[in-house]
Amino acid sequence: MNVKEVGISTISAIVRMVCLVIAALFILQGARMAYSYGRGIFNQTAMAPEGAGVDVTVTVSLGESVSQIADDLYAKRLIGDKTLFRLQELLSEYHGKEQAGVYVLNTSMTPDEILAAMAATSAAKEQ
Repeated sequence: MNVKEVGISTISAIVRMVCLVIAALFILQGARMAYSYGRGIFNQTAMAPEGAGVDVTVTVSLGESVSQIADDLYAKRLIGDKTLFRLQELLSEYHGKEQAGVYVLNTSMTPDEILAAMAATSAAKEQ
C-alpha cells in the first residue's frame, strides 16, 4: 500500500463516519418528534389550568377543513400546536364530525373537549 492508497482509505473512512453520525442525528431528531407528538396525542393538556380559562367565541363555517379550524383555534390560543391538533382530530372519535356553527370554548378545555363540543350537534342528530 502506498501513501496515496492510505490517504484515500482514511478519507473514505472519515466520510463514512460523518455520514453515520448525520444519519444517527436525523434518526434521533425523528424519534424525539415522534415521542413528542405521541405524548401530546395521548396526554392532552389545555392551554390554561382548569378554572383559570377564558371563554373564546369560535365560528366554524360550512365546509371548513380541520386545518382551517386548527389555524383559528391556534390564533385564539385555544391550542398550542396546529399539527398536533390535526393528528388528535384524525385519531379521535370525532374525526370528520365537526359541525358549522358558533361555539363558546374555553382555554381550559383539552383538544378532545373542543372536538366534542364541535361535534355535539352531530351526536344529537345520531341519537
